[in-house]
Amino acid sequence: MCEPRCESFKLSFKTKCLWYYIITINTVYIGQIRRQSTWEFEIFKERWNEAISQDKSWVDPFKSDQRRIRKMHDTKRLSKLVTI
Repeated sequence: MCEPRCESFKLSFKTKCLWYYIITINTVYIGQIRRQSTWEFEIFKERWNEAISQDKSWVDPFKSDQRRIRKMHDTKRLSKLVTI
């Protein structure tokens, strides 16, 4: 389990086991944190979309930018198809 894989790796057996334990625990917590943040983001999106649907005067300030970027992206994609 905690056996050395390389002779130049000169840590004590106890230190190696401690590092193995820390890495294992961190890996578990990273997965839990990722699941928790994904869940919280989904709740946020639902609340945000509900608030938008209830507020009839709300206007997306970035909508024109999104259209412009999409149009620019489509134009580049089409120009690549034409030149081939």
